[in-house]
Amino acid sequence: MSNMNIAIINEFFPPYITGGTEIFLEELAKYLKSRGFDIIIITSDQNQQENKEFKVYKIKSSPFHFSYRYQFHGITLPWMFFNSRLRKKIIEIYRNEKIDLLYVNNMFHLSFAPIQVDIPFILDVHDYWPVCFSKDLYYKHQEVCDKQNDLKCSFCLSKKSHYPFLFFIPMLTIERYFRKKNLSNAKKIICHSQFVSNILKEHGYENIVLPYPYIGPKRKSKNCKDNLFKILFVGRLEKKKGAHLILDVAKQLKNKIDFRIDIIGEGPLKSILDRRDLNVYVHGFLGKNRFEYFKQADCLLVPSLWPEPFGMVVLEAMNFGVPTLTLKNGGIAELVKTNNVGFSLNEKEIPKKIIEISKNFSIKKRIEKHCIENIKKYDKKIIFKKYEEIMKKVVKKCTIKNIMK
Repeated sequence: MSNMNIAIINEFFPPYITGGTEIFLEELAKYLKSRGFDIIIITSDQNQQENKEFKVYKIKSSPFHFSYRYQFHGITLPWMFFNSRLRKKIIEIYRNEKIDLLYVNNMFHLSFAPIQVDIPFILDVHDYWPVCFSKDLYYKHQEVCDKQNDLKCSFCLSKKSHYPFLFFIPMLTIERYFRKKNLSNAKKIICHSQFVSNILKEHGYENIVLPYPYIGPKRKSKNCKDNLFKILFVGRLEKKKGAHLILDVAKQLKNKIDFRIDIIGEGPLKSILDRRDLNVYVHGFLGKNRFEYFKQADCLLVPSLWPEPFGMVVLEAMNFGVPTLTLKNGGIAELVKTNNVGFSLNEKEIPKKIIEISKNFSIKKRIEKHCIENIKKYDKKIIFKKYEEIMKKVVKKCTIKNIMK
C-alpha cells in the first residue's frame, strides 16, 4: 500500500497561499511523498507559478473568474454540479495518474466535479463550507449564526456580496441539496476541533476530530527583553478577526503599563491600525519571519468574532511559551481551554487581563509550562501518521468491497 496514488484536492495550493490550510496541505503532501505515496494536486488556476515539488493540475471550473473566484452562489449552479466537460477532464487525469484515493479539502471554486467519480474520497473540513454558504457561520458581521434557512442565508450573502437577496433563494435551495448529496459520499470526514465536530453532526455529517499539527521552527530561548510588555496579533486585518478591537485595547492600556502591540498581517484595516501614538505597529505579511516576533512576545491576542474552527496561530504561541488571549467562541477558545495556555474572555475583559499578566510573572511562568508540555501533542509526524493510517484503511476497505462484489 506504500505506493498508493493520492490526489490532494483544494481550491488553492502553494505557491498560491491564502492561509494556514495551504501551508498544512503542502507539509502533509511532503510527508506522504516521503512515505512512498505518489501525490498529485488538483487546484484552481490563479495564474500562479509552478510548484517545484508536486505535479499540479490547475482547473478553470467556470467561465466566470473574478479575483480568486470561479463560483458564485446562486449564479454558477450549472458549472458547480453539472459540468460534464470538466468531469470528463478530471476523470482522464485520475485515469492517467492511476489515482486510488481523493483527499478533498475546500473545493467550492473547483466545483464538485473532482468528487463526482467512483474513486473513494476523504473530506477534510477546515472551515464551515459544507454547512454555511459564506463558510464562517458569521451573520450580519456581528453574531454567530445558529439556525439557517434559505431566506436568512440569502439575506446574509446579499450583505456580503452586495447582490439582491431575493435572487439567491431558489438557487440556494438547490445548491444546499446537491452539496449535501455529493459530500455525503465521503468515506471519512475529518475536522479539527470538537466545536466544529458538533456542528457537522447537527447537519448529518459524522466525523472524527484530528487536530492540526504545529508547523514551524522548534522553540529556542527568548532573546534579551526590555521592560515593555509586548502584545502580538497575527492574522488578517478585518473585523471578522476582531482586528478593530486592537485600538480599543491600546487606548485602555495607555498610561497604565508600558506596552507595545505588533500586528502581522494584511487586510482592509491595515492603514487604520498603524497607530504609533498608541504604541501599535503594523508590519504587514511577514511569512516565516513572524516567528521572530513570537520569540519576543509576552502574549498573543486572538479576538476573532467569528467562531474560528481551530487556531494554528495558538500552536505557534504555544511553541514559544506565549499566553493566548481570545474570545469565548469557536475552536480557538476550545484549544486554549483544553491545553490551559491562556484565557477566553469577553471584549471588555481583555485589557484588564493584559494588565494582570504584565504585573504577575507567575501567570506567565505557569502558562509557559503548560505550553511546553502540551505542544508535544501537536507534533506533525504524529498527526501526519494518523492521516496516513486513515487513508490506508479507507482504500483497503473499499478494495475489499470491490473484490466481494
